Amino acid sequence: MPSSISPSRTPYRGRYVGHEQVRRVFEDVFEAWENFELSLEDPVEAGDQVVVSMLVRASGRGSGVQLQGQGANVFTVRNGKIVGFRLFQSRDQALEAAGLLE
Repeated sequence: MPSSISPSRTPYRGRYVGHEQVRRVFEDVFEAWENFELSLEDPVEAGDQVVVSMLVRASGRGSGVQLQGQGANVFTVRNGKIVGFRLFQSRDQALEAAGLLE
């Protein structure tokens, strides 16, 4: 489970650190959603962090419920690898968390 909660309203809200937590959250996502499409846009670098806007389209496994939503992530990158990420409801929240907005 994430070590702290972010302002995102998704069931996956939080902060994920390390390979095991990142892997586990993606396993949870793919278990719940039959089709899961994530479009990442407008990356902005801030030191070892990258803010990325995202659009999610998914359909529920079993229920077929269709979902579309927008948000943003702050990825922490070290040695060219994602070592953690936080989910945010809006791009402005993510930019502020990365120290790019006052």
